[in-house]
Amino acid sequence: MRNREKWFNKSREALRWRNGPVPLSTQIQWSDKELQKARRGINDFLSTLKSEQENKDNSKSLIRGLGIIEDRFTKYQDNLLVPNIKIETIKGEKVIELERTNNGVEKDFRACRRHARRLRGDKNVEGIIQREGVGLLLLLNMDISQYVQIVYGSWECMGKRFSKVEKKSLEYADLLL
Repeated sequence: MRNREKWFNKSREALRWRNGPVPLSTQIQWSDKELQKARRGINDFLSTLKSEQENKDNSKSLIRGLGIIEDRFTKYQDNLLVPNIKIETIKGEKVIELERTNNGVEKDFRACRRHARRLRGDKNVEGIIQREGVGLLLLLNMDISQYVQIVYGSWECMGKRFSKVEKKSLEYADLLL
């Protein structure tokens, strides 16, 4: 998951997207120079992906993931830098939102569901996903020092913070599961 997050951030950089909401305003107009820079960034990113795929030290799952990212970028290359389109209809203005890429986290959840269905042998997996899936994604936040500092204070304080959780609260949480 760390590798996916790293490559997700690199792909955002290649598309010149900053943290926060993606600027898909219908009012954005890039100059030719900015557009060429952005296209060059995408091409550089694709060449980096290609070289990482050829690196024999990388795991098979990472190489497969990089291939998926490359496929998405090449498939949607013409639309990646296009803003949303505003059109006039009889009923008023309508914004056509262009599809960007497949959400990696959503893809991970689908994989978790498939795995849980295989283990259980039926489709009743929602409880497992609700209980376990979100926790796995929250673990990614532990890599962000600001998150750990805000939520727990520091790594050293984490044990103390968890020890303060009352037994009654744990029993209530157990009832939810």
